[in-house]
Amino acid sequence: MKEAVGVCIGASTISFVKVTRSNDGTIAIDSVSRIPHNGSPKSVLSTHFPSFNRNALSTVVTGR
Repeated sequence: MKEAVGVCIGASTISFVKVTRSNDGTIAIDSVSRIPHNGSPKSVLSTHFPSFNRNALSTVVTGR
């Protein structure tokens, strides 16, 4: 089983998604969190990302 985290930095929110790929290749969304950043995405990332990604999983970041 393999896990990964995705982060999308949007115009008004930051979304965190944790996914798992099982041995048969099936991908499942384990958890999702959307947090408004109110113009301060760096603050939201530094506050929430460490707790969302406690196991230091591989991460992909996308956004505007």
